[in-house]
Amino acid sequence: MLGAAASTTRLSTCGDSQRLRQVQGYREKLLAGGGPVLLMLVGGERRPRISIAQSPTDKLGWRGQKTPWLVRRSYRGPLAITARRIDRPGQVRFALGYGQHLRRLAYSHDDYARPAHGFYGLPSTTLFRSTGCYAFHLTGKSFTERLVVRVVA
Repeated sequence: MLGAAASTTRLSTCGDSQRLRQVQGYREKLLAGGGPVLLMLVGGERRPRISIAQSPTDKLGWRGQKTPWLVRRSYRGPLAITARRIDRPGQVRFALGYGQHLRRLAYSHDDYARPAHGFYGLPSTTLFRSTGCYAFHLTGKSFTERLVVRVVA
């Protein structure tokens, strides 16, 4: 459970044990778990990091960064994504368009863009109020997994 992880997650090593992959056709590094969904790390990050350094604060106090998801072509089911801060209390929101502050992303197979390089692309933005250690929870028809990243400014 996420609450239990909050007391044991150290910010200094947040996400460092997560596996990064390079996928042919993509120059960005991808954060990979054991399932069919990967997080594309934008901005040339070489470690599991999401930078909000260039993101202005919106009128509700959130700063965002693009967090595109790639889904292996072999997976044909739904996908739900939630997230929260795990090193201390904190919230996360998502957006598919300007001005949105969604608590959860939900995609059906119909939302998947035309596959490229063996993956479907799913656009999103993740919104944060502060830097820290965050966990994304991915739930699909046949899998559940957690990807941990450090949000930096």
